[in-house]
Amino acid sequence: MLIVKSCVAALFLITIVLVMIGNYSFSRTQMFGTWLIYLMAELSVFLIYYLTVGKKITSKQQAPSKEIYRAGKLSFAIIAFDFIVITSSFIIMNYFKRGTIEISENYESLIIIFYGLWFGSGIFTGKFEIMSYRNIYYALSPFLKAFLIMVSMMSVLIYAFNLFYLSYFQGFGSLILLIIIELIFYSFYHLYFLDKKKVRGVKSNSEDEPIIEQKGIPVELLKAKFGNDSCLNPAKEKLENHYFNNRRTLFNFIAKYINLNLIDETDAIVLDTKAEFDKRTFADQSYYLFINFNKINDMRHINQYFIEVNAGLNSGGYFVGHAHTIETHKEWFYAKFPFYMARILYPLDFIYRRIIPKLPEIKKVYFLLTKGKNRILSKAEILGRLNFCGFEVVATNDMGNCFYFIAKRIKNPSDDKHPSYGPIVKLKRVGLNGKIISIHKFRTMHPYSEYLQDYVYQQQKLNSNGKFNDDFRVTNWGSWLRKLWIDELPQIINFWRGDISLVGVRAISEHYFSLYDKDLQQLRIGFKPGLIPPYYADLPNSFEEIMNSERKYFNEKISHPFSTDIKYFFRAFYNIVIKHARSY
Repeated sequence: MLIVKSCVAALFLITIVLVMIGNYSFSRTQMFGTWLIYLMAELSVFLIYYLTVGKKITSKQQAPSKEIYRAGKLSFAIIAFDFIVITSSFIIMNYFKRGTIEISENYESLIIIFYGLWFGSGIFTGKFEIMSYRNIYYALSPFLKAFLIMVSMMSVLIYAFNLFYLSYFQGFGSLILLIIIELIFYSFYHLYFLDKKKVRGVKSNSEDEPIIEQKGIPVELLKAKFGNDSCLNPAKEKLENHYFNNRRTLFNFIAKYINLNLIDETDAIVLDTKAEFDKRTFADQSYYLFINFNKINDMRHINQYFIEVNAGLNSGGYFVGHAHTIETHKEWFYAKFPFYMARILYPLDFIYRRIIPKLPEIKKVYFLLTKGKNRILSKAEILGRLNFCGFEVVATNDMGNCFYFIAKRIKNPSDDKHPSYGPIVKLKRVGLNGKIISIHKFRTMHPYSEYLQDYVYQQQKLNSNGKFNDDFRVTNWGSWLRKLWIDELPQIINFWRGDISLVGVRAISEHYFSLYDKDLQQLRIGFKPGLIPPYYADLPNSFEEIMNSERKYFNEKISHPFSTDIKYFFRAFYNIVIKHARSY
């Protein structure tokens, strides 16, 4: 059987080449005759071998189990759907070729050939059958095999019956369109519909769920007591000489922010690059220092990893890790490739490693192929996830094209079940009567940036318009959205619900709210926030001026609510449209 398959494959390849290069004159008798003689010679040689030697060998081998060749259940729904797809593909290519969906008489025979090849290849490969496959590759295999058979048989028929007058664009283009639609549809069908049926009633194992599967690993444990004035065996010496012998800069960075003399060898854990994190070796509240030399870009479930580290550290314990960020990866990429080549390749690399893992549907295919390794993270997302999972960021540093962080466990992980990750975010803001409302906006910051309010305020402080100086959380395209006011559009949802009014002070976070004077806090919770804040009417230049502007607005609104909003609306409209006032 193997000989027949190889000879048929050779015939297919030869005819495909002859058809594609348009060789009309080559003798069909000579080509098919040569192939047939070759096939008979192969079978004759094999028969002689089998009768003399092979029969004795094969008689000793165990016959294969019949279960290997089990067939699935023929699905008429798949046949009907695929019939519609192949018909549509043929009509679409006919339209692109001739500008009409009407099929000419010469091509009526072609579509009949199509149907015959389609049905025969489908039955032969089993693509019309419902079966349980090991993974998506096995599930798509019948469709790819059927496509190759159809292309090959089409080439044989064109060559054998001298059908070179037929349009290659329509013939082979229809087959290509067919396989593209099949692969897209059945990929989603397999990944989403079948997977959901398999895990119905089981919690999802998606990117943002705190579920993780890990393997046992050998790690070296160091134990100690933390917080005493002296310790029996300080961890500093062993860390410096054993783990950081070739990482002096990193050791100095850690020693600058953590007093390693107060941590004994019995209460620290170090994981080198040859081991993987395993929560089973990381008992609850067992350590005061955890250092992992594996970059977090390779962690499939980052939040779960951080949560497990949080659980294994005592309160006040330190976590040291590193990652490739967008910035460090770009530096590494441009250093690796020639400049002009890097400019061409980097956008493609960015799409593959950064954008695709964030897309709600497509990311499942990405994680299936890569297991989540080597995706690129932003600095803001890393620090935001740490804060979300109960850590306070102590220090950060870029070293050797890597971003290193030191974080301290100060609280339990957030109980927010739905941290924002998509293009539209729901930001917690202080509303009327102090009620916390969710303000809708288009995302202009990296994911998890909203959990970094305190950190950014401590690091950057506020600028003249009341926002953070050099806010690294804002993306490049986010700045563009802010300049054009596009990011504010989803707030129409809040306006429609009655959470905010047309004119009113800007809806701000609890942290930002805490920075206001007490009297202004009381004024703020007495009114709804607004889409158009008084900031654009007065254009203040500092945080103090912003508070004075809002205080003035509230005092006027208390006396004349309607006329005050009308006045501020037109003043803001003039400054925005005529003077091009912006708050970025």
